[in-house]
Amino acid sequence: MVQKILIVNVPSLFSPVWSVIAAFLPAQHKERIVMLTASKTTAAEMSKYMPAEHLPPHVRGR
Repeated sequence: MVQKILIVNVPSLFSPVWSVIAAFLPAQHKERIVMLTASKTTAAEMSKYMPAEHLPPHVRGR
């Protein structure tokens, strides 16, 4: 089963699109989706959702 779907480097222009899509999703599905903008795509932020050893190499170096 999927616990979380982590979407990284989401452009800020996607926010209004997500608002429309989210209106049609059940709450339990919306809770599983985490979107991180480019400024929040850091090792510290991503470590909240996955073990450090699973972080991509380009994120670990930040």
